Amino acid sequence: MLKRVFLGIVAFLFFHIGQSQETDSTGYTVFRYDNGIISSEGYFKNGKPNGYWKTYYPNGNLKSKGNRKNFKLDSLWRFYREDGALEQEINYTAGKRNGYTYNYNEEGLLVSKIRYDDDVKQGWATFYFPERRNKQYEKKFVDGKVEGEAYEYSKDGRVIAILKYEKGFLQDRFEINRYNPKKKKTGLWITYHDDIEETKKVKQLEGRYVNGLKNGYFREYDRNGELLSTTKYVNGEVVKNAEELMNVEVKQTFHDNAQVEWERTYLNGKPHGVWKKFNDSGQVISGKIYDKGNLLGEGIIDEEGLKQGPWKEYYQTGELRAEGEYLDGARYKKWKFYFKDGSLEQQGTYLAGGKPHGMWKWYYEDGDILREEYFRNGKEDGEILEYDEEGNVVVKGYYINGLEDGEWTIISGKYKEVGKFIEGMRYGEWKHYYLDTEELAFEGSFIDGLPDGKHTYYYDNGKKMLQGKYQAGLKEGVWKRFNRDGILILTNEYEGGQNVRIDGRKIKQ
Repeated sequence: MLKRVFLGIVAFLFFHIGQSQETDSTGYTVFRYDNGIISSEGYFKNGKPNGYWKTYYPNGNLKSKGNRKNFKLDSLWRFYREDGALEQEINYTAGKRNGYTYNYNEEGLLVSKIRYDDDVKQGWATFYFPERRNKQYEKKFVDGKVEGEAYEYSKDGRVIAILKYEKGFLQDRFEINRYNPKKKKTGLWITYHDDIEETKKVKQLEGRYVNGLKNGYFREYDRNGELLSTTKYVNGEVVKNAEELMNVEVKQTFHDNAQVEWERTYLNGKPHGVWKKFNDSGQVISGKIYDKGNLLGEGIIDEEGLKQGPWKEYYQTGELRAEGEYLDGARYKKWKFYFKDGSLEQQGTYLAGGKPHGMWKWYYEDGDILREEYFRNGKEDGEILEYDEEGNVVVKGYYINGLEDGEWTIISGKYKEVGKFIEGMRYGEWKHYYLDTEELAFEGSFIDGLPDGKHTYYYDNGKKMLQGKYQAGLKEGVWKRFNRDGILILTNEYEGGQNVRIDGRKIKQ
């Protein structure tokens, strides 16, 4: 039973059993459990809860907090587990979920971000690998059910499967972007434009590999999803003038000596594809690439269809997107990339074969530095520094031959992570700190990227939250959970990663 602190009215049941009770009270009100611990506190108006409210567990830990407007849940509400760990963040409008809801696991790590419109799931939702905070799935909801294409990711960020849903039911799943046992590309590979809005997938290039070599048709698309070009490969070699691809209108003009001056291609009467200009000796001196009337690039395209020399590339809307040099169809030497407003977005140097090399820099649209990174022969090699919009370092680390190596500092969300990589895998002791207080939030060890040995999580007041051991990446033995005062509230026992006992009581399998 709950007891009223003042105003002498019976318990405030709606927070606990889902039913409201009319009262005549107005103003700030506190309810308590029989043991004196506050169960809820907030404001009444005309006998109903309104304004800012908090509820608590019997152990005194915060259970929820948020605002009511016109007696209905409104704006951001936060919900917590009994041990104090954040469980959910929900945005409300007029008592209904509207906007994103964020869900967290027992360790306080984000596991999903789901959008709601009037209490119904709508739009794109993202699900995460909790141990890496990387995306694991992206799914689109229509009227509460998963619909259309969804995407599965690997831990290194590749899209590795496309899933097809209809009214919430999985209809099909096919794998892409895979490696064979010899770590060579195999099957269908699809890359996507990386400067499109977060949840919109626009293909950039698609084609098939056999034992690491291109085979069949490779199609390139612009940022609107329009086909730019189709190229046929056999065992990694380009098939020139593939007959089945020659379905556009070709027009030629000539020099006085009958040599071709311009070779232009059209689709439905609009410039489309590759245009070439020749001198009167038959040598290519310039070229252009069009997409349905829009100029996408201009420079030299040789007789084998390869870009050569200085080039400029454009957005579909006509603004300069990039400028630099090509050698045998691959970017070469210094390149600059631009935002649509003309400000510098990225710059760096390529070796022959299109391999990034040396210092590369990325910028925010206001000109401030976003990232500085070194490459060697196409792979990250050396120090990487990444900055937030205020100029603070948020990532600092090192690569060797494309793999993270050495000491790293990573600021992610509310935490700063500090530890060591060896050949791309976490190794040795890692520590996480709360950004606002610099208090220790986590400490634990890794071997070959897998958690191993004792792992401990802490509250922002320095007290232990959770402690247990891993063996070869699996939870093993007794894991203990504590409240914010450091008092043990729960034990879980694991065998080979499987929870077998809770507070000493065996779990029926």
